[in-house]
Amino acid sequence: MTRRCCSRRRAPILLNGIEEVISRPDLGDRAIFLTLAPIEEAQRRSETELWRAFEIARPRILGALLDSVVHDLRAMGGVQLGRLPRMADFAVWATAYERALWPAGTFARAYTANRRSAIESVIEADPLATCVRAMMVDRTMWTGSASDLLRFCAGCARDDIARGGAWVANPRALAGRLRRAQTFLPDARHRDHVLA
Repeated sequence: MTRRCCSRRRAPILLNGIEEVISRPDLGDRAIFLTLAPIEEAQRRSETELWRAFEIARPRILGALLDSVVHDLRAMGGVQLGRLPRMADFAVWATAYERALWPAGTFARAYTANRRSAIESVIEADPLATCVRAMMVDRTMWTGSASDLLRFCAGCARDDIARGGAWVANPRALAGRLRRAQTFLPDARHRDHVLA
């Protein structure tokens, strides 16, 4: 038996953590971040109770999901987004889905806010990106070599950061880090990234 390989993977991956688990811009650009409220003591339950409640609710959950898929398939042809984000098919599908449950534009606002939060988290976790963003506040352009930029940023960075493992060791490493951060840096400065 032969198996056909699909080059486009669409299976979501869930990551869970108390602190930020994504620090790379390329992954952050394709992630949806959820911050869940702590479970109050009175609401805690055992795993057995949780699965029992889920089994009771499962037929209604499945029915709601199937109803939304039917609605999405009908609405997909009429979805027109002004600008497509990186996960374009997801955005189109979610926009079609929102029409069954929420007012138009609900998904675009939520997704844009989520992406802005991701941008801030990734930049704040990267001292080099933070330095470059701060450097560009009063400039429209900077010209120079990677060595020049490394010297400039090292002079602006706090000593503990410039000597730490989060800093870059050489101009080549700096260029690589900037290439990874370049997707987020313009959005972080202008804050006008919208879907529609």
